[in-house]
Amino acid sequence: MREHTMRLLLRLRDSRGERERRGRFFVEGVRNFVAAIDCGRSIDQIIVSPVLLRSVVAQKLVRHARRQGGIVTEVSPEQFRRL
Repeated sequence: MREHTMRLLLRLRDSRGERERRGRFFVEGVRNFVAAIDCGRSIDQIIVSPVLLRSVVAQKLVRHARRQGGIVTEVSPEQFRRL
């Protein structure tokens, strides 16, 4: 992942004002990801570390999103933990 993208994601994670200004929110964790999907929320981008993703349900949702043309960005475990 490019450093510019990482910086933007860190700003979104850390700043409510940044999220409000951009009209976005940040969902962290498998449970919250699945809940967002179940509620019909639109997902702009999924950040995933395949090494760390162990939930079968989340793996299926990520594959489905990818098939539907969703943006799925794979990162290293270190990058994922940084987020």
